[in-house]
Amino acid sequence: YSTNDTFFAAAFQKLYLNEDRWRFMFGIGLGNINYQYWQEIPVIGGDFIGFNTRAEFAMLKVERKLIGKLYGGVRTVISTSKTDFDLPDFLPPEILTDERRMNSLGYLFNYDARDNQLNPYEGFNVEFKNDFFRTWLNSADNFESFELTYNHYYSLSSERKIIATRVKASIATGEVPFQGQNVVGQDDIRGYSNGKYRDNQVYAIQSEYRWRFENKFGVVGFFGLATAVENFSGLGNAEILPGAGVGVRYMMIPKERINIGIDVASGKDDWGLYFRIGESFGR
Repeated sequence: YSTNDTFFAAAFQKLYLNEDRWRFMFGIGLGNINYQYWQEIPVIGGDFIGFNTRAEFAMLKVERKLIGKLYGGVRTVISTSKTDFDLPDFLPPEILTDERRMNSLGYLFNYDARDNQLNPYEGFNVEFKNDFFRTWLNSADNFESFELTYNHYYSLSSERKIIATRVKASIATGEVPFQGQNVVGQDDIRGYSNGKYRDNQVYAIQSEYRWRFENKFGVVGFFGLATAVENFSGLGNAEILPGAGVGVRYMMIPKERINIGIDVASGKDDWGLYFRIGESFGR
């Protein structure tokens, strides 16, 4: 829950069965999001437009070990949302309010060579997801989303000094609705919290240095670059968005390597303060 009346409530469960040959994950949740987006307005220039989204969702993911450390699987998400835009009342109701179903069915591949899923000290993982939103799934729009993530972890002399790197591409194509767009921010990339940079596709690359200087206490420093474009052909002229920051960590559950911490980051004309349970690059 945040001070602008945004809240989320969710429950997740992940199961590892038959000596990790099968992985199941399911969850349900609801939320109320008060946020904003940037809109270029003729004559007066750009400005932020506020909106409120109320949403509910349920999801199921099933993965099977195919060979070695390679997993393949399927997943489905069922969600509904209602978005109210902070616009003048004289506009048509269909512009002021958007009610939409976002049901999808997709597949994924994940090569997982990390030494630990929650807080790796070495190794890497590559994940590719492709979700299809279709009217025959009772979704309001026909479009696709692609997500490619590559994380690599390097141990420097000991497990107390780690360099973590991340490359991520979040891509939506087709009849992409407002709710299906991607936003620069969160783990990709920290330092952007006002929602200004939003489009169909977001690309980000970043690196983080992690130093646990005492048994349970540590610090991190990170830097990265991101961009948001409508389509891949626009990358050549895209605006490059830098983000950098520092954070502190406390290992709350050493047996599971679970950290809690606070990060502060600066971006282009923006900044963010992040409270976390678990490490960055964990999703």
